[in-house]
Amino acid sequence: LNLADLQKIRANSIGNLTKLGVEKIAIDSDSGIANVYVKNSKDPFIHFEFKQVAKTKTATTAGIKKLTPMEELYNSIPKEYDTFIKKAAKEAGVTENFIRHLIFSEGDNKTKKAKLTPYYCKNGVLTVGFGHTNLTDNSKGKNGNKVVKGKSITLQEAFDYLVADIKEHRRYAKHYIGEEKFDKLDAAVQEGLIDRSFQAGQGGFRGATIKANIQKNVITAVVARNLWVSSDIRRSAMRFLMVISGMKKEEQCSAKQRFENLGYYTKVINFFKEPEKTRFINAYNSFG
Repeated sequence: LNLADLQKIRANSIGNLTKLGVEKIAIDSDSGIANVYVKNSKDPFIHFEFKQVAKTKTATTAGIKKLTPMEELYNSIPKEYDTFIKKAAKEAGVTENFIRHLIFSEGDNKTKKAKLTPYYCKNGVLTVGFGHTNLTDNSKGKNGNKVVKGKSITLQEAFDYLVADIKEHRRYAKHYIGEEKFDKLDAAVQEGLIDRSFQAGQGGFRGATIKANIQKNVITAVVARNLWVSSDIRRSAMRFLMVISGMKKEEQCSAKQRFENLGYYTKVINFFKEPEKTRFINAYNSFG
């Protein structure tokens, strides 16, 4: 029996217990003590001492944080990565949301974990960690981040390489956009441009109208059209959400309108399967 059970017995069954010789059940909830007295006895016949247990709280009152729609999207990322993510975001000068986006996009398709053993990507490029290759300058020379076939790395090294790659792709984006213009962009848009470079390399900016739209200050066109890569619908969709999450409400509405007019929203909905589709829709509808 626990204290709650005994209280129920006293409330509902005292009549039957009386027939068995029980005169009363005295319960002190604060001290966790209960005594059962029988007739013609001053001393308790049975003495209980209960360990006090706090009442179970609901999810809203127990301090359990309800995930935002964006957090739901990245919820498959291992919880043990949280400390690494905070550290990497600080070192790279980006948001934790962006680090999660990169992990989600570049990690293992199923587990979202870093790939610590070098492998060849679909383009035949030797890769390790979170999409790290020998194509970036930081993998050559002083930083020692060169990918070596058959040589595994640690999780810390995977995050170190990720930070170095972010800095390298920021440099690429700044070079293409112009440092002064790039620095004036909202952090979310900067991260979108860095991610596009991360995905497609320096060549990802060639032939695109990104620079022209930025010069004209048509940022929502950049976000909706220029950050889209048709060969990777999932990453483009996640990138769009990541960027608009850091924009003002009116800009979110404008970017979403362009996104829908271009037919990208329909493409995403047709591409995603459950539960990913619902998570995307919930996140999408939470903006603007």
